[in-house]
This record gives sequence, C-alpha cells and structure tokens, in this order.
Amino acid sequence: MKKIVKKIICFAMAVFMLVSVIQVDTVQAETNYSKTQVTKMMKKYKKDLSVAQKKLNAEKKKYQKQIKGTKYILYGSVISTHPYIICDGITKSYYWVTNPKAMTTVLSMGMGHVKPTGKYRTYNRITCAEAKAVKITANTGKYSSKVGNLKDKIAECKNALNQKVVFDTSDENKIIDVDASKDIAWKFQAYDPYNTVKFTSSDPSILKITDDKYCTVKGMKEGTVTITATTSCSKKISKLSVTVEKQYSEITDMYFARSDSGTNTICLRVNIYSKSSDTVYPLKDGDPHIYIGDEKIASIDSIECGKGSYTDLSYTIKLRPEIEGTTFICAESASGKIEKLPLEVFSTDEGTLAIKLNGSIVE
Repeated sequence: MKKIVKKIICFAMAVFMLVSVIQVDTVQAETNYSKTQVTKMMKKYKKDLSVAQKKLNAEKKKYQKQIKGTKYILYGSVISTHPYIICDGITKSYYWVTNPKAMTTVLSMGMGHVKPTGKYRTYNRITCAEAKAVKITANTGKYSSKVGNLKDKIAECKNALNQKVVFDTSDENKIIDVDASKDIAWKFQAYDPYNTVKFTSSDPSILKITDDKYCTVKGMKEGTVTITATTSCSKKISKLSVTVEKQYSEITDMYFARSDSGTNTICLRVNIYSKSSDTVYPLKDGDPHIYIGDEKIASIDSIECGKGSYTDLSYTIKLRPEIEGTTFICAESASGKIEKLPLEVFSTDEGTLAIKLNGSIVE
C-alpha cells in the first residue's frame, strides 16, 4: 500500500514540474491582443477570483469542522480486513475501524481520517483504538486549484501589459557573416500568451529580416544595423545592435613538413578554426604570410594552397636557390603564430645549387 501511495504522490509532483517547465518558455500568442482586451480580461479574472476565494474559504471551514476530533492516517497499512485494522505508518498506532463500509478508497489504501471512540480492542495481542471512518466531503482542492489558476491568469495579464523582449547580448548573437542566415536569440521577460513580437531592421540593405515574428535574419553586406522588437500588447520596444561582417577563420596551429610534390618543395600544414561558430570560414588574404628571411640566398618560386580536411589547409611551397648561404623560411599568421625552418643553399658535386631544410636535403 505504501508503494501505491508514493507512486500517486510522485506522479502529482511530476505533472507539477512539467507545467512549471512549460511556463518558462517563450511563447508567442496566436492572436494579437490589445491592451484594452487584456485589461478587460484581468478585471473579469479578479471578479472570478473573489467568488472562488469565498467558496474556498467556505470549504476550508467545512473541512475543519469535519476533521474535528479525527486522527489523520498517513502511509498506513491494512493489517486485517475482517475486522478492519489499520496501522498508521507515522505513529505506528493501530485503529479498529468499526464502519469499514463508510471508508473511502483513499482510506482503504491506508491514508485518510478516522475518529476514535475512546474504546480499545485487542486483535492478535495488538491493542487497537476503536475508531470510525470519517468521509470528508469538503472539497478544498477543487477551489484551491481554481484560485491558483485565476491568480496565474491575473499575473499573466499584468505581465502582458508590461512585457518586453530581452535580447541575448553575447557577441555570437550580435555578429553575422555576409550571406549567412541565423536566428537572433531573444525571449520574453516571463511566460506570456498574449503578446506577439514584430522585428524590424534599421537598414534591410545590410541586414534583412526574413521572419519578422521569430527574428530570422540574413546578412546582406558589411555594416551595423539596429534590430527593433515591438510587442503587440504592451507596445514596449527593445533594441539590439547587430554587425554584419565578413568573417574569417583563425589559424590555431601550423608546421612545416616534407613534400613529395617535386624538387625544392616544402609543405606547410595549417589547422584553422572559427571562434564565432562551428562554421569554418576562409582565411584573410595574406594569412599566413610565408617568406624567406634573406631573398638573396633563396626565393619562393610558387605557393599552391590545397584543402585538406574540414579544418586543414596544405600549402605546397616551391623554392628557388639563388646563392650559397644560410637563412630561414618563415610562416607567420595574422594572430601572431610563427613557424621557422632553417634553410641552407649549397653547391652540389655537379656544380648546381641545392637546398637543405633543417639539415635535410630537399629532393
């Protein structure tokens, strides 16, 4: 019996938590409500609340009268049905119920009110207080629920008359790439079934609102605009400054590696990542900057860039030896990362010039 009662209580708590979660979500009203309409609704809710509160107070008085002189059994267990013996799960007291036909379903499960008669009986050497089952007809729950619902409705109306959009002000929400689309993050101050929101851009040629109800936007060209959110009922205005710019990835790591592309070639491996989102954008022109420390000794004949994996680039660099000497080849990123490799130009036995990189001959 204890398990059944606990399951009922747990189910009720789960339903309450689910309703609470639903109420914090941003919900747009399906119909545009005016301030006059919401004010009128609130007045009606207040009138209904006054009536429901009076009925609740009457039921509470009735309930107090009905439970006077009774004992409340909680987490009880039925020891016997002939005679009907109930043990209170909290006090461990035993009650011999003389009118089991008057018991409610809840009491038969071990939870409810009994009224002791003042007499005692013995059952299997257990001393039991003689009691009568008391059927509670007062329904405070019905009106408590109604009062609570009306109070919530009144609070919603008050909120609707002062509702305002709250934008996410993080950089990720305020920056968008040219030609990219995104949903601007926003929410109501609280749960509100009465307001809708209209979003507008101060310059659609820079940032276009493709959905003026949910704030889906598209970057058209570089520039800065202001998104304005206006609520339908409260007429409150919220603004967010959004910058449209060409976004570029940042180099997180790079290193030189041998290349099989031909004589006097070296490979530069570059790992890239965009901090603004999961999208990897291209690098800015000239990033990385690849150069020879002393171009009198060697020069760069050509650079070819190939796409590696989703976040990798591979630069094949063909070098031309000029005169004997030592210098270095360097790759420098816009973010300040530098990778250097010692370079030596020397004469071969055949009288031609060749290149050693980091002490190894490039073949």
